[in-house]
Amino acid sequence: MSPRTPRRSHVQTVAVTIVASGMQAVSVYTQSPGGAGSYISVVTPNVMVTLHDQQALRTYANAWTDMRTAALHLPKHRVLTVEHSARRMPGLVIAAHGKDKTAGIHRVARNDIAIRIGYVTWILADNLAFRSMTEAWEHAQTAGERFLPVSVTDNADTNRRRIFPTTPLHNAPAAMTRRLGAARPAATNPTGGGAPDEPST
Repeated sequence: MSPRTPRRSHVQTVAVTIVASGMQAVSVYTQSPGGAGSYISVVTPNVMVTLHDQQALRTYANAWTDMRTAALHLPKHRVLTVEHSARRMPGLVIAAHGKDKTAGIHRVARNDIAIRIGYVTWILADNLAFRSMTEAWEHAQTAGERFLPVSVTDNADTNRRRIFPTTPLHNAPAAMTRRLGAARPAATNPTGGGAPDEPST
């Protein structure tokens, strides 16, 4: 009997890079506060990260806050140009459970910060981008430590509420999914000087 042909293994891997400059429009939402089934989402126009337990929350929050000292070397604001190769930028939705591999580095030659969590890398071009994102993660961590489970054991309900910022940047949480696919490039702020007409991430 001839040997069997080994079954082929097919692998598809996606690695994403998000480039941010200028003040970012970030909101933090909670879902079903109080134990199993709870989660917290950190949302920008093109990226939504939903964290289902305290390990995931600490992984993301610490990756950002650990780079606070390095961020002092960044310029206050840096204008970046965007190649408009399509009508719309893609959106990204991340469901985070437990720990993940992280890395943070201040790239001196480029004078920017790269934060990698799993297969997603954020490039922070200036201090405005870093500070606005880090403040949102700090708010998420403070809130999440009060109600997120250590591990996920139950299903969530539909009790979602915005906790940060207190002044809504857009009309309603229901618009999150629409904005993820419809916003202009969330990775950069090509207009310069503060937040662009459509907030970026």
